[in-house]
Amino acid sequence: MEILFTHRQEMLYLEHARVRLENDRVVYDMDGDKEALRYNFPYKNAQVLMLGTGTSITQAAMKKLSLEGVIVVFSGSEGLPFYMASVSEYRPSKYAIGWITQWLDTETRMALAQAMLVYRLDFTRMMIDAGLCPLKPSLLEDIGERVHNALDQQSLRGIEGEMMRNRIYKSYARHYLGDNTAFVRDGGLEKSKGDEAAANVAINHGNSLAYGVAAGALWSLGIPTAFPVLHGTTRNGGLIFDVADLIKDGLVLPWAFENRNVPIRKSIQDLRWLIKKHKADKFMVETLKTLAVGA
Repeated sequence: MEILFTHRQEMLYLEHARVRLENDRVVYDMDGDKEALRYNFPYKNAQVLMLGTGTSITQAAMKKLSLEGVIVVFSGSEGLPFYMASVSEYRPSKYAIGWITQWLDTETRMALAQAMLVYRLDFTRMMIDAGLCPLKPSLLEDIGERVHNALDQQSLRGIEGEMMRNRIYKSYARHYLGDNTAFVRDGGLEKSKGDEAAANVAINHGNSLAYGVAAGALWSLGIPTAFPVLHGTTRNGGLIFDVADLIKDGLVLPWAFENRNVPIRKSIQDLRWLIKKHKADKFMVETLKTLAVGA
């Protein structure tokens, strides 16, 4: 019996490891002090497997994970992601039909975009109440009012971009790096240095894990990733970014700034724990289900 996506517990980040199939089991080898160490990967209870630098995976293992619905994220040293998952499995069609039907109509697509931002703000408020997020509620109230009064999707994209670049990122930077920090989001790490660069690297890695969970949420419901409402309509995986953003402001960003100087192999497991503790994966799935059926 297949375990529901939201009930799966495992999210694993690996560096300098080889993932392979052995006797119909997925295992990974890591170099120890004296000999290679071998571990089983419980794929039936796994949501996401992140493969960082110095990793490899065999075709047989990739096939097994794909058929089991495990989202594999290939993540480089800067946390830049590439995803792999099965597209051949049977999934319920009502959520895909509901989402696409609304997406094809200009007015209902606008309503989906507004709702996604409202849910995003709601999750951030929950993280404030949980003591995880240092943002001020007044900031979210101001953003929420602007979302409510937006006239079209282009306006919403402008609000979303301005909200992230000029307000939420800067609020976190002031809180964690000091009032004089002129933080700039630098995903490619071309200009930032010191603590700013460390925070950008952590954000990249946190985003990679959030993208993997979002891809898994969409996969579990059978909703295609090519129907985004905020990240444009020309990106085949744009909806992954929309869904991942539901938890980005309230969970990924405070984790990234706070853990910017912690080794990624340790800190990413802390993020995995936070996602499960605060049921962020379930929040993604339930939000998609609610919006897809037009509730």
